[in-house]
Amino acid sequence: LTGLRVLLVDDEEAVRGSAAQLLETRGVSVVPFADGESALRAVRDPDAQLDAVLLDFSMPGLRGDAVLREIRAIRADLPVALCTGYRWEPDLEAAEPDPFLLVVRKPCDLDEVMRWVLECLSRRPAPGTGSRVKA
Repeated sequence: LTGLRVLLVDDEEAVRGSAAQLLETRGVSVVPFADGESALRAVRDPDAQLDAVLLDFSMPGLRGDAVLREIRAIRADLPVALCTGYRWEPDLEAAEPDPFLLVVRKPCDLDEVMRWVLECLSRRPAPGTGSRVKA
């Protein structure tokens, strides 16, 4: 996990802080944000060099599903773990299957999520072959 750069988006400061601390002890560089709008600015930044996004579903302003749609328009191959505290799955089934999306219930097992991220990164196209994933 050392060297990975993860965008962490959650409106709850305590959740952001504890998740960031846990990831950082595993060598992950964490870029925390409290809202979707700020997170999207980071995703749009070509210098951000992000490896994955951990995204809260329920936030004020842009909800996680809206942020996810915007992320997909920018980077289809960026692994996104959408975390929800709801008992039901967010309605993401209407969209095309997304091999770089994991929907998990809170509290998330961050070690399991990071194993999934590593698996996703191993399936991404090599640099220079295009940033959009072909199904």
